[in-house]
Amino acid sequence: MKNPESPVVHRSEDKQYIIDTQRLMSSDISYQDLVNEASYHQRADWAAHMTPSLAPYSQLGMQLALHHHGNLLSPELYPKLKHAESEIKTTLAHEFGFSHARFTHGGSYSNLDALWRARSQSVNKKVVYGSEASHYSIRKACDILGITFEAIPCNTAQQIDLVALEKKCAQDAPIAIIANMGTSATGAIDPIEEITAISTKHNCWLHIDAAWGGSNLLIDENNLFKQFMPKVDSLSFDPNKSLFQPRPCSVLFSHSKPEHTHDINYLSESPEKAISGSYGAELFIPLWLNWKILGKDWFIDKINYRLEQAEYFASQLQKQTKWPIINHGTGIVCFKADHDALLAPLVEKGTVSTINLNQTCYHRVIFAGLDTSAEKLLKALHPFL
Repeated sequence: MKNPESPVVHRSEDKQYIIDTQRLMSSDISYQDLVNEASYHQRADWAAHMTPSLAPYSQLGMQLALHHHGNLLSPELYPKLKHAESEIKTTLAHEFGFSHARFTHGGSYSNLDALWRARSQSVNKKVVYGSEASHYSIRKACDILGITFEAIPCNTAQQIDLVALEKKCAQDAPIAIIANMGTSATGAIDPIEEITAISTKHNCWLHIDAAWGGSNLLIDENNLFKQFMPKVDSLSFDPNKSLFQPRPCSVLFSHSKPEHTHDINYLSESPEKAISGSYGAELFIPLWLNWKILGKDWFIDKINYRLEQAEYFASQLQKQTKWPIINHGTGIVCFKADHDALLAPLVEKGTVSTINLNQTCYHRVIFAGLDTSAEKLLKALHPFL
């Protein structure tokens, strides 16, 4: 048996590499520390942030992506890989009610890309409207693009104020309106039907930031949202937040056919006009592999489980306390405890997180993981009820 403190030697044809395991284990942060931390975040009562446990074949998918280590701007080198990308893009576009889909490195990239396209189609317009609850990436995108973001107040349900939005549009028609489908703080969904009517009336781009709540579209059996998608210009969705996928994995949906850049002499095909440049299989292969092996129904079952657990948690908390509770049906539950400071140990453990809502501190639990348990969370909260 090898001595664990002995150096591990790796050889190549011309060099010898020595890993000093004793030195590695004695550093301030060891490999094992990182393994333990990652395992800690897989607990059934870990619900502080949008960091889900992964679907069964995600790690295998990432290994497959590493084996390719390719640039998919050169599709002639990876025809099978390109076909897999096309297959999952077509599948997702159909499921979400759009004509086209494009993978990006995250929701911030997707939102920036959407607003870039919106700006290119506007004439003499300088402003974008979205609610005060819009993700910070929207403001950042506007700053990068040299346009103005103007925040519209929210109503008591953390949705954009439609009267204020209509008034602003009448005064100064915007480049785009941003609607939220699952805000980061509370999971609120803006009134999509009414916003669609306003964007049509004022002839402006409508982008939906559905980074978190987009998974609800997969279970939209009653057509509550999908009926409006034909009038939505773009929608961003992050499978790495609510669909059990590893980062980076974001999708930008649209109806318009993607534009292409000018001819580039070192590529056989001109790439799509997009913010990001080179990209590899890590953006989509884990999702493609899970979808192929597990099927759509597996994802639907797991999404429903998340939302049912959130609903049960909120209902039990309502029965056992008089705390104000917020649950918008996207898997995030917020509550105002009687004594906020007492919950500090749960914040430190990653069981809950805090948000500032209308200058008031709320605690938040996010049902993102495959095993996030309402019962385990209620048990952790029991001493404070």
